[in-house]
Order: sequence, then structure tokens, then C-alpha cells
Amino acid sequence: MNIVKTITRLSVVALLLCSANTLSMELSPQTKEKIQGALESYRVANNITGAQLSVSLPSYEHSDSIATFYSGYTTTENLTPIGSLLESSNEKVDLLSIGSITKSFITAVILQLDKEKKLSTNDKLSQYFPDYPDWGNVTIKELLNMTSGIAPYMDTTQYESAPPTTQWTKRKLVDLAYNNIQPNRCSNVGGNTCFTPGTSWFYSNTNTNLAGLIIEKVTGKTLKQELELRLLGKHSKLHALSSTFFVPDGDSAKIYKRMVHEYDENDRITDYTSFNLSWARAGGAMVSNSRDLVRWGRLLFNTNKVIPKSEFNDFTMLHCIDENSTRYTKPINRVSAQCNIGFGLNIMQMRMPDGNVVWGYEGDWPGIQAQFWYLPNTDIVVSLQQDTGKHGELPADIMTLFKQIYKYLN
Repeated sequence: MNIVKTITRLSVVALLLCSANTLSMELSPQTKEKIQGALESYRVANNITGAQLSVSLPSYEHSDSIATFYSGYTTTENLTPIGSLLESSNEKVDLLSIGSITKSFITAVILQLDKEKKLSTNDKLSQYFPDYPDWGNVTIKELLNMTSGIAPYMDTTQYESAPPTTQWTKRKLVDLAYNNIQPNRCSNVGGNTCFTPGTSWFYSNTNTNLAGLIIEKVTGKTLKQELELRLLGKHSKLHALSSTFFVPDGDSAKIYKRMVHEYDENDRITDYTSFNLSWARAGGAMVSNSRDLVRWGRLLFNTNKVIPKSEFNDFTMLHCIDENSTRYTKPINRVSAQCNIGFGLNIMQMRMPDGNVVWGYEGDWPGIQAQFWYLPNTDIVVSLQQDTGKHGELPADIMTLFKQIYKYLN
């Protein structure tokens, strides 16, 4: 994922969000109809099979403060509308992969464990992985803010040549990166390290998979068990995200029935829905819906239920990743005119021309695109999920879609 390119591409979206006026806690029927029409036009124009959009308004405590809109179908056969209820169930067919947004959940668990004194984000990897001595001086915090210098396993020949049905184990992905000798996106000379830890920035899924392994070592549970204990599902301690699931070893039949199929049109339309998410694991193997994503965005910033208050400063401490800057600075508290884009512990902040900021994250790979954005000055959270349709990435006219939506909200 080219995260800097993506944020730049979405800057107009965030600006529109920041400029929205204070909202009532419920949308009028007329406003809902207009937003629905805008989403429908956007989907059809871009050959997107299915899309869903949720808006969380101020007064989140009220159930009516989240409005969700659906457009399109769950497959190219156009038989089942997205958001339809399953037979004999009150559950909807509305799940899509959320890609790298998964990383923010991994960060939340690590910070909770830090508060519980079960680990420290300043711990070095040598404490947990003596078999990876080249990475021994990297800290957990550097894994989460992508300043570790650890190479990406996704650039290795063995990974790139593997079929999509490959079942990757937790350690195998990390081993690919550690044993790498070939050049990659962050190192022209190759190897398992791109730079001295803490001296630059590079986005690598290897980082988050190492963090996931640390969670398992510290808790004695699998990562899936720990996520479900703390954050996911009706029976978790959080008890707020009933439609978000971690599926690194494949969807269960129950979850698969709820999946919106994920298409990316290149030379032909490819359905990625059944592709094995073990290749991403802690870096991106979650599925969810847009309603849960706006809940997640608000929970990250408006409560202490996810990120402990004592850990919040670390969570939001930023490193500059603006392509127009040096791409790395010493940690900063807030983006500025000198640095428009900052990266915290698997969370992003972006500065708008009017000086306001927006927090959020996005995930994409062939077949899906997901994003959520939280705007402190208006107390709005918005999320959008879709298959990637004919473009393979966010269409340019997504800006038009959001411009229409926020015109209707004002």
C-alpha cells in the first residue's frame, strides 16, 4: 500500500469533512435520500459492484447518530443487494476486508498490554526474538510507527511467486523478510534491514506481524483469541464491534455468507473474496462493515475504552511522512505547514489548508478499499468500503462524492 499517495489523494475528502457544520444527531429523510443518490451515482459510474458508507454524527450515544447507506450488490450476478438480511437471521451481507486498518487493532492491544505492565513499547526485539539478532535493537514502538527499518516480506521472490491459496504461517512471513538478500522497495542493496532503527520511515507489514507474535508470547493466547477477548464481537470486553472479525486462516462458513464479493478489474474481473488472508495476518486479515468502522474511529479518540489514557500521547506522537518534506523528523505532536502528513502508532494525521486536522487510516489491496476518518473539530466520523471496480484503486471522482455528501450535511 502506498500510504502517502493514498492520503494525498484523499486530502480533498478530509478538507470537505473538516468544513462540515455542526450536525444534529439524526439526518432528515430528505438528506438521507440525497446521500443515497450520490453514493448510487458514484458506484455506477465507476463499475463498483458494491459500496457502503456510514456517518457517525455528534451525540454518538444515540443509536440514530450513525447513518449507513448501501449501493449495489454482493456479487456481479446482481442478485443480492449489499446490506440484505440473511435468511432466518438479523445479520446483513455487508462484510468486506479492511486491509491495513487491521493494524490499528494490533496497536490497541499492544498499548493495553503496556498499561497492564505486561510489556513496554520500549522493549527491544532481542527480548522476544533472540533468533532474529539483526533486528535486536528495534523497539516495539518502532514496529508500530514504521521506523524500525525492517524489510518487507512482500518484496521477496518466494512471496511474490506463491499462489493466492498459499497458507502462510505466522513465522514463515517474518522468516521471509529476515532471510531476504534481494533488493526491495526500501533498500537497493537488499538484506533484511533498510536503515538504522529510528532514523527513517518505511511502511512494512513485517512490523505488524512481529507485533502480533509479541502479543501471543506475552499473553499465551493466539492473536485471534486476544483480539476477541478485548475488542471483537459481542462477548469481548469492548462489546461494541459485533461485525468485525479476524480471519487469518480463512473465513468460517458463517462469516463467508456475510461477505460482499471483492472484485478488481484488470484484463478480466477477478473475485478476491476467497483468497487466503494468511498472507497479511496481523497486517491486514480483518473483515468488517462501515458501521463498525465509524464506531472504531470514534472509540479510538472519544473514549478510554480502546486506547488507555496513559498511552494516548504515544499513540498520537507523529513522524512526518509528507512527500514534500524530508519524510522523517523527530517526533512531533501535530502536523504543520512544514509537514502536512504524520504517522503515529498505526494511525495517521493530516493537516488541511485551513489548519484543521483529520485522523484516520485506510486499507487497500486488489479487490477492496476501506477507510475511516475522524474530525475533531466537527466530531464526525465517516467510513467508506467498496470493491475496487474498474480502477483498481480509489476513483478520482470520490472527491465529487464527498463534496455532494457534505453539501447535504450542511
